Amino acid sequence: RRRQDLERYNLDSLFEDIRERLRDIVQAEREGIDGRVQEARERAAGDAGAGPGSEMDAGQMQKLLEMLEERANRNRERLDHLPESPGGAIQELSQYDFMDQEAHRQFQELLDMLKERMLQNYFQSMKQQLQGLTPQDMTGLQQMLGDLNQMLHDRTMGQQPDFQGFMEKYGPLFGEEQPGDLDELLDHLAHQMAQMQSLLESMSLQMCR
Repeated sequence: RRRQDLERYNLDSLFEDIRERLRDIVQAEREGIDGRVQEARERAAGDAGAGPGSEMDAGQMQKLLEMLEERANRNRERLDHLPESPGGAIQELSQYDFMDQEAHRQFQELLDMLKERMLQNYFQSMKQQLQGLTPQDMTGLQQMLGDLNQMLHDRTMGQQPDFQGFMEKYGPLFGEEQPGDLDELLDHLAHQMAQMQSLLESMSLQMCR
C-alpha cells in the first residue's frame, strides 16, 4: 500500500509538472505572437511614413501585416480551444505551427522528456519481468533456444526441420501473428533483436541502473 501511494504521488507530480510546462509554453507562445504582430505593425507604420517613393514597399508591408495578423488570430483561437487534458493538449500542439521559437523549443523539450520517461518505464517493466523469471522459466527459454538450434542444424544438414512441433510447444510466446515457417520465425526474432538493440542504444545509463 505504501508503494502504491508513492507511485500515485509520483504520477500526480508528473502530471502537474506537465500541466505547468504546458501553461508556460502557451504563455510564451501568446507573448511571442503579440510581439511579432506589434513589431510588424511598427515596421509597417514606419514604411508608410517614409514618403511617396516607398508606397509600393509600404503596400507590400501592409499585405504581409494582414497575413501575419490572420495567422496570429488563427493561432490564438487554437490556443484558446486547447483540450484541458495534458494528453489532448500535447497532441494538439504537436500539429500546431508555433510562431515563437522559444515556445517551440520548450515544447520539444517536453516531448523529449516524455519520450525518455516512457522508455524508462518500459525498461523498468522489462527489467522487473526478467527479474521475475523462475528457474523453470529460464529452463524453458534454454529449451526453446536448444530446439531452435536443432532446427537450424537439421536444415544445414539437408533435413526437414520440425517447425510444426516447435510451434506447438512455443507458439504462444510469439503472440497472435505467429510465423508460418522457419524463415518467418528467424525474421521475427531478428526484428525483435533489432528493436531491443535500438531501445538499449536510446537509453541513458541512468535508466539501466
